[in-house]
Amino acid sequence: MLREATREATSSPNLGIELHNAPVFFHPGDSIVGRIYRQTAIISPEASLTINLFGCLATQMCDAEASNSMPLFLPIDQESISGHPLPPTCRSRSTYLSASVDYFLEAKLFYERKGVKDVVRCHYPLLLRLADLSPPIADCQLKLHDFKRTVHSQRLVPGMHGAPLTLGQQVKKFFHTSSVPRLALQIVIEMPSVIQLNHPDPISLTIKAIPNWYKSSGVLENVPQTARLVRFWAVLKSICEIPGEFGPPFPGSEKYTLIHGFACHSEPLVEIRCFADEEPKDIGKAIDLRLVDPEHLVPNFVTYNMKHTHKLSYEMRWVMEKECIKIQDEQPVMVMPESIDRDKCCQPGSPGELPSNPFAGLEDDMESPPSFEETEKEKESQALVQNRSKGKGPEESEAGSMFSDKHEESNGTGGAGGV
Repeated sequence: MLREATREATSSPNLGIELHNAPVFFHPGDSIVGRIYRQTAIISPEASLTINLFGCLATQMCDAEASNSMPLFLPIDQESISGHPLPPTCRSRSTYLSASVDYFLEAKLFYERKGVKDVVRCHYPLLLRLADLSPPIADCQLKLHDFKRTVHSQRLVPGMHGAPLTLGQQVKKFFHTSSVPRLALQIVIEMPSVIQLNHPDPISLTIKAIPNWYKSSGVLENVPQTARLVRFWAVLKSICEIPGEFGPPFPGSEKYTLIHGFACHSEPLVEIRCFADEEPKDIGKAIDLRLVDPEHLVPNFVTYNMKHTHKLSYEMRWVMEKECIKIQDEQPVMVMPESIDRDKCCQPGSPGELPSNPFAGLEDDMESPPSFEETEKEKESQALVQNRSKGKGPEESEAGSMFSDKHEESNGTGGAGGV
């Protein structure tokens, strides 16, 4: 039942949950303000209402049909729970595994009718996102990657830039004969190992091309060369792992395209000069490399039975004198939660501001249910009027209690202490 309750709300006229100015995502420490309502009446001498915030973490792996048993221990003591941060709402599915982290409110109405106890339930799913109260990170911890590339072309020689090649020159270039000028390059790329969601600055990715004159043709020494970026493609891969007792973790992955672009014939994406003293070029800043649709991305986290990590991969193509240079690489990255300024969120008029009276917008729509004494007196009056109209004396009639919970208020608290 818990797994089914996390997918969608199950409110009905019998019992429902309505939140007041609810955001799309909740963060740890946010207040959940709303009410529990019922639009139908019931007759019961006793009734009670409860509401709870639940977290549900489910994993499933399927590799081959088999049945095994393994020990499983989940510490639920207060000390262990308080020291373990809440994982964000997350769902991952692949061929062999599925994993999900869901949060939802569950309201229960307990009542007794005709001597039989009954209960009505309703659920309201919540989306939880992690947040960092610190300022946006200033250091994305760039890691250096080194690549060796060699360009063979007669067009590298001064005076031959852009010149057409004869058939003989094309054949020599194809077989890389010693007479064809050769330029050896050491390409240094710095990739970020930390990325923060909704960061104000683009993702940094720097590149520098250093000629290796010892392995290059002498005719090209100290000759300025320019490389043009004509294609760039980057992907952030989300990896979910489920630990197993009988083998390595079962990995599953999803891909999110960050950015991809193609250059026009006259305007390349980026240009770099191949010199040792040239400053590195920040490709990320030049093409405004950012996370696309970050609402669907989940930061890195590790919980009891699943691990969520990321890898950043890219592919770029450079052109130097009509010769293509292809570079691709991949490295693990730590995706951090977005930075939230609590002081700005609590300023008057801001979307995250909690009103002094959070139920101010709900009181006008609510009608207090009648008390037990008022219900009894009203039924006695109605019975007396009916008997007098029929010419009969007053008669006592039995009446149960009327429980009409048109609207009930509930104020729960989400966050690290809510589950």
